Amino acid sequence: MAAFRNDYVPRSLACALLAFALAACAAPTIEDEEELGRRAATQVRQHVLVLHDDVVHEYIDTIGQRLVQAAGPQPYEYTF
Repeated sequence: MAAFRNDYVPRSLACALLAFALAACAAPTIEDEEELGRRAATQVRQHVLVLHDDVVHEYIDTIGQRLVQAAGPQPYEYTF
């Protein structure tokens, strides 16, 4: 049983490190995520009726900015 455990631990660590390395290689960059957000916003504007009301916009923006502040430092610029 001890031989099994000694062989199992290094293999498990190697698999975990390989999985982590592969995930890091596939992770989108900040720029990739920002571009994805821009594309999504464009699609929303093309397919959904967007309300243009300054009072509602200010209210939503205030809530959104409070959420961003509560989340702590972020690498993104949020607009609402």
